[in-house]
Amino acid sequence: MKKYPLAIIGAGMAGLTASLYASRYGLSYALIGAVPGGKGLDAILVENYPGFEQISGAELMQRVKKQVLSYHPDFYQEKVKEIKEEKNEFKLILSSQKKIKAEFLILALGTKRRKLNVEGEKEFLGKGVHFCAACDGYFYKDKKVLVVGGGNAGVTAALMLSDIAKKIYLLEAADKLRATPIWQKRIKQKRNVDIVLANAVKAFKGGERLEKVSLVHPYSGSKELKVDGVFVEIGSIPNNRLAKKLGLDLDQRGYIKVKDNQQTSHPKIYAAGDITTGSNYFQQLLISASEGAIAVDSFYRSSFASF
Repeated sequence: MKKYPLAIIGAGMAGLTASLYASRYGLSYALIGAVPGGKGLDAILVENYPGFEQISGAELMQRVKKQVLSYHPDFYQEKVKEIKEEKNEFKLILSSQKKIKAEFLILALGTKRRKLNVEGEKEFLGKGVHFCAACDGYFYKDKKVLVVGGGNAGVTAALMLSDIAKKIYLLEAADKLRATPIWQKRIKQKRNVDIVLANAVKAFKGGERLEKVSLVHPYSGSKELKVDGVFVEIGSIPNNRLAKKLGLDLDQRGYIKVKDNQQTSHPKIYAAGDITTGSNYFQQLLISASEGAIAVDSFYRSSFASF
């Protein structure tokens, strides 16, 4: 069983940046993650990452991945199934049943898509109900779609779909959109997008595929909206299963509590990225990169001398 001083769990922006810094610091470490790039791959358009006026999330993350792998880290492209703390070190059991050991951990576990948890959501998943417009939007060329969520994720998804679908309904439960002003300005200029405020999905209905959406309140005189597809873009929740099993301190929303140096309540575990309480919950690729770098630097400063 191979043993490392450090294991970085997660290969999104936080994990990849942590890997980049660990390589440049000359550390021996393992990088573990099933999907290199993580949720960053789903970002339709990135305009606020320094150095790029416009770039897709997929392209940005591919560039980061290429840079990271150029250092040839020990990269395990799979999930961590279980972590056991034994004799002052951690045993990691991977999804392939491979086992490795590490003395310190950096958890860059990220978040997962928030669901509506309404009738028909599970039944029509992949049959008209989707959680990634960048992934599945192409299949709705010249069709009618509903985007649920008036934050940045929902509005940018609707913007992308406006160039593909014939008609888009953008649904927001609040009485106004929550996206940043620049995205609101752009979506309001789209002639094929109807913004539906103060309303919500009650159920998804159809036969073999989704055919219509039942709304809580009437829209244009009806509580049913006929659409070919729905994209749920209502944010995310922390992917904290491993953190819970390790007994780490979490806040009431389930995010890992971290100190200024990204250390968790366990002295040998750091955390970085969207999974943490750091940076005032400002979930941005730039913030995740920063926290990944800080976590490795903190580990290096406090522990490198012992290796």
